[in-house]
Amino acid sequence: MTIDWQYFVEVLPQYKAALWLTVKLAAIGILLAIAVGIICSMIQYFKVDETLKPAFGENISADDVVVEGKKEK
Repeated sequence: MTIDWQYFVEVLPQYKAALWLTVKLAAIGILLAIAVGIICSMIQYFKVDETLKPAFGENISADDVVVEGKKEK
């Protein structure tokens, strides 16, 4: 079995394009994750009033999170 170097050279530009597409998509994903994280942290920090809470999950509160395990209601 031998390597077809001519075919390798032909498809190399496609791999280069695919690499850059992967890097761009990863960067976009990271930036979106940072933006969502900042928005969520601002909501928690500034204690968003009750009118906006349904948009972010009306059944979730800080009391529901317990470090030791599940909280019984």
